[in-house]
Amino acid sequence: MTLLMEQTSLPFVADRFDNASLGAHLGAIADALEAARENVHRVRAFRAAASSVATSPRTVAKLDRRELEEIPGVGPRIAGVILDHIAGRSHGMLDRLHRHVRPLDHLTLLDGVGETLAERIRQTLGVETLEALEGEIDQIEKVEGVGRATAERIRESLDAQLTRRRQPVRAHRRPPVRLLIEVDAHYRRAVAEDSLPTIAPRRNNPGGERWLPILRTELEGWSFRAMFSNTDLAHDLEKTDDWVVVFAERADEETQATVVTETRGRLSGQRVVRGHEGESRRYHLDRAVTPAHAA
Repeated sequence: MTLLMEQTSLPFVADRFDNASLGAHLGAIADALEAARENVHRVRAFRAAASSVATSPRTVAKLDRRELEEIPGVGPRIAGVILDHIAGRSHGMLDRLHRHVRPLDHLTLLDGVGETLAERIRQTLGVETLEALEGEIDQIEKVEGVGRATAERIRESLDAQLTRRRQPVRAHRRPPVRLLIEVDAHYRRAVAEDSLPTIAPRRNNPGGERWLPILRTELEGWSFRAMFSNTDLAHDLEKTDDWVVVFAERADEETQATVVTETRGRLSGQRVVRGHEGESRRYHLDRAVTPAHAA
């Protein structure tokens, strides 16, 4: 999905979009992604960005792309989503999600609520969202098939879901590009030496073969896992021996990045972290500077 477009600041529409409304828009995207059962990291990224945007001391609608990317949790893709929304471009990300996510998909996020029960809740209580159900939760036992135990289960699940949505989410810190590229180099070197254990991925592996090498290592307080990308796109583009996905964990922080070989521009042939090409460029420039040059 390509949402990135070159754009400067937009002062002529800034007053129509305060930080709270922009944060709410990103939060709605996070809710729709969750209802669509998208990757949990992607949902969390939009929730973190929503919190950062809503509480930013700057007027976010007046910022250009570079300034947007300086907000914690707002990378190039989310900056593009914000700019698209401010510019009023049709078929924005939220509109596209709403075409594929049914209202009842939100209700089925609740523990024990499948499609049949979600439809009964909608028909009986006239609600289609978790927020609307909160206002009618005292009537939940009126729904066919909902006894006392099921009602309590739904109440607890609803409370947990809404609490998570409403709590400010701190934008996760990620390891510096320097560490990600170092782990990538370690992984590819170990693959070449055939010194890594392999796993049998569930996707794109009809024969159930153990072919995917995996690296586990720790650096500077981060625990890393690295492996070649096994996505449909990586297979379609024949990049399963080039794109390396690096997962990083530290305390309660968890993030991931993809390291690829750049094919264009000044960094052609170099390993870069997708979405962080600027920092990757600075990393390679710093490595190219010798002590003599630095002096």
